[in-house]
Amino acid sequence: MTVGSLLTADLVITVLAVAGWLGGGAASAARRRPLALGLAAFALLATLARAVTITALARAGWWFAAEKVLVAAPLSLAAVVVAGSRLLRPRGDIRSVAVPLLFAGYAVSGGLLVTVLHGYPASAGVGLLAVAGVVAATAVTWRVLGRRPSRTVSRASLVVAVAALVTGTELTAAPGAAPGVPHDHECRDVRAVGEPTRRFTLTAGTATVSVSGRDVAAWAFNAQVPGPELTATVGDVLEVTLHNRDIARGVTLHWHGYDVPNSQDGVPGVTQAAVLPGQEFVYRFRAEQTGTYWYHTHAVS
Repeated sequence: MTVGSLLTADLVITVLAVAGWLGGGAASAARRRPLALGLAAFALLATLARAVTITALARAGWWFAAEKVLVAAPLSLAAVVVAGSRLLRPRGDIRSVAVPLLFAGYAVSGGLLVTVLHGYPASAGVGLLAVAGVVAATAVTWRVLGRRPSRTVSRASLVVAVAALVTGTELTAAPGAAPGVPHDHECRDVRAVGEPTRRFTLTAGTATVSVSGRDVAAWAFNAQVPGPELTATVGDVLEVTLHNRDIARGVTLHWHGYDVPNSQDGVPGVTQAAVLPGQEFVYRFRAEQTGTYWYHTHAVS
């Protein structure tokens, strides 16, 4: 199964879980017991099934599963614990499980929204904003359904929601909030690798290339697609100077599958800033792996 198929399967399973939890909660509020229990059981199975897809995606690459492991999984676990424990001991009135089921729907929805609207890299700020949204939606649901919790629970919910909202907003909006090592287009931390023994220059820019007999517009390195081959011998110190001629949205160089110092990994907003038109960035690292690898921009990738 390809990574793309896994991503699609995980998305479909999540949407089904959300629909099941929210549908079960609505059916419970309407006192439709068989429908509510059936939808809840379906949602519970779908939520648990995500453990398989998330594990598979994590094995394929952390960036495919980071926000799912760090944000969606804890929210899903909370959904299973709260709704599942309540379903095991339902009172006579099926409406008593409406709020737990809807909470589960909000929790799984929160993880889904983080994946769709934010994605990789996961951040504490975004996770806290998701928690704040889930708690606030649950509190509103309590009031709408007329099943107010105790004063202690109400105050605790308010404190959690406000604290998560304020802290999450501060972490998300703070300058340099993106995780990782910010980079200022200098190479101080890699001087220790020694003087370069192999130097290359790559100029990123728009170009017209021939594909199946017709000319198409493309992004290219040194006006060619694929870019030029960079060769070295194990032990060489490579220095690759990247110029950006006219790619308005910025470019970087990511050495796909090749271990390099973090600051040389070419992930914009995480390990360096994107190289904008007229700018350049110098990558320097020691060649220590044999084999054939590919490089590409990680900006707008």
